Amino acid sequence: MGEPYDFQIITVSKDEEKNENKRRLIENDNLYKRIIALYEEGRSKDKEVFRDNIRLTPEKIRTVVGYLESINLSETDLDSKGRAFETFMGSFFRGTYGQYFTPREIVQFVVDVLPIQYDSKVLDTSCGSGGFLLYALNKVRTKATQLYPKYKTDTRQYKHWYSYWHDFAANNLYGIEISEQISRAAKGIVFYYNFTKSFNMLEL
Repeated sequence: MGEPYDFQIITVSKDEEKNENKRRLIENDNLYKRIIALYEEGRSKDKEVFRDNIRLTPEKIRTVVGYLESINLSETDLDSKGRAFETFMGSFFRGTYGQYFTPREIVQFVVDVLPIQYDSKVLDTSCGSGGFLLYALNKVRTKATQLYPKYKTDTRQYKHWYSYWHDFAANNLYGIEISEQISRAAKGIVFYYNFTKSFNMLEL
């Protein structure tokens, strides 16, 4: 094949490599601090959901963020989020707790036929991962969007829109679950779905 030309040989000096490694360490550390701050913000809203500390290194957090940063969860529909959650967590619930998700089609059908309003009291006596409660909350939130369609641009409408479904979650939505671990997961799912406010969990 012959000898390579000079322009085909790329070398990096030790100083350049050292500076690049230092830059990456600084970036990873800054990202780590941002993630910790966001986690603490979540903990201030619900200490049970965010009870454990993050034990990942800055490097591993950078890897996770690299996979997820292009995904906009706030613009993702409920069914897509449900499929993602069941894909990653389904085997955990089945293997560790022997629980199975109720098919989304059944959950959606049941919630659709029930006359759930913002002032309704909703109780799931064996809520598991919170699927029925989540869809009930989504139904009320969808109604809020219909009532206040300009909530994204109108400050007054946003206040009413937010209060409409947020107060429902805080005061009218209840779940009962015998497993403490699953109850934490159920409340955490609500945060994952970008509802920001969890429902009331009653542990047996």
